Amino acid sequence: MKDRIGDSIYKEYLLKFSEQAPKQILHITAPDKVAALVVKTLMIRRPKRYYRINNNPMLRIAERMPTKWTDYFMKRMLEK
Repeated sequence: MKDRIGDSIYKEYLLKFSEQAPKQILHITAPDKVAALVVKTLMIRRPKRYYRINNNPMLRIAERMPTKWTDYFMKRMLEK
């Protein structure tokens, strides 16, 4: 992944993501479950901004926070 980032304006965030993503491999969800949730969400008139699809404890906490806080913490996590 690192080789494909190039000179994107998001390069710094993508590099950080590429370092952190392999650590989360045990927490991934089957693609068919993700697709089913996406389809279901597309049918909702007013979907939520975030949906939890796995058992990652950080996502469970983020799900209960106001959206502004979640956005702030996600950005901070990628900046570290």
